[in-house]
Amino acid sequence: IGRVTEGGRLVVAESGEPVADLPVSLIADAPKYSRPVKKPASLSSSTPSPLPEGGERENFIKILSSPFCASKRWIYGQYDHMVGTGTVSPPGGSDASVIRIRGTTRGLALTSNCNSRYCLLNPREGAKAAVAESARNIACGGAKPLGVTDCLNFGNPENPEVMWQFSEAVEGISEATEYFSTPVVSGNVSLYNETAGVSINPTPVIGMVGIIDDISKTIPKRFRNEGDSIFIAGHTLEEMGGSLFSMLLFGETCGEPPLVNLESELGLVLSLVECAGKGIIKSAHDVSEGGLGVALAECCFSGLDSPAGFSVRLDEACSGVSNGNAILFSETQARAVVTSSPENENRITEVFLSHNVPFKKVGVVTGEGVMEFKGIFSTGLREAMSLWLEGFEKSLIRRTA
Repeated sequence: IGRVTEGGRLVVAESGEPVADLPVSLIADAPKYSRPVKKPASLSSSTPSPLPEGGERENFIKILSSPFCASKRWIYGQYDHMVGTGTVSPPGGSDASVIRIRGTTRGLALTSNCNSRYCLLNPREGAKAAVAESARNIACGGAKPLGVTDCLNFGNPENPEVMWQFSEAVEGISEATEYFSTPVVSGNVSLYNETAGVSINPTPVIGMVGIIDDISKTIPKRFRNEGDSIFIAGHTLEEMGGSLFSMLLFGETCGEPPLVNLESELGLVLSLVECAGKGIIKSAHDVSEGGLGVALAECCFSGLDSPAGFSVRLDEACSGVSNGNAILFSETQARAVVTSSPENENRITEVFLSHNVPFKKVGVVTGEGVMEFKGIFSTGLREAMSLWLEGFEKSLIRRTA
């Protein structure tokens, strides 16, 4: 749509005729504020409650059916998501929405993310996590991340503690987007979001766009064929601070959220994009809120008409983590659930290891109606999927009753 020029001026033309001509400095040189900042006193050294031993199946069902993880079909089912027939990947079909670019084989991948609990506990790391999760979403769809828009939602910036949150989040976004080479090209800021003097959680939402050269290589999140190999990319640690598990089971948001290793995140993104281009990846889904247990279940549920089951043993991908609840519900970043056909196991493994991404085969896709976490628990697929499909709507009914 244009080209870079010398001279420091922004020129916009329509049908060859200039309709705007102004100094770039009017847009690029934003005003700079120097407001008092103060780290909130509420950020203490408190840690999440000790993990219970056992109860994994009950915890899994509770998290899966919560409005945070449950299907959002109740919302998107009220809209026509195929307007203009440009949709390549339907809602829930991939980690990123993919829209075709007519007249070409290319497509745009889009996503948006933010975990406000992470940002409350550590706004810099939380903002980095929002960028990293967006990049994972784009790459899991088979596309290359390109650029970012943001929506920065905070309380009253005249409060030094809120201003500290805002400043830290901006620094986190800056660090992460520079690392991924995804410039922030637009955005908006919404301040003074509070009631009776109580601010919302800092919520720097990241919207990211990527591009895929061949939309026929768009990667779904759903498990596709019985017998496909299931891998976990990335390493699992016991990171429960700010987790959905801690909030739903103990009603607490405390501790240190999962830290973001940008080098690991970029290695994962590059691996996913390379495998997608080579056509050796069957499905991919990033691990985020809810942890590995939820991610694996979502890979089953995305195929609503013919959901596939799985049988996995997660010990090797979670070496050093022994508690079953930590294995299933830790929210360590830089991870994805990936599948390939058995004949491509070696090829796909070589790609991930070449980018220094831990990559372990943990099981297989099955045609049985069971989700089996070997050594932890098993549960019926249809029962769990029904709770997942109904969870969001039921939470609305409870709130309005």
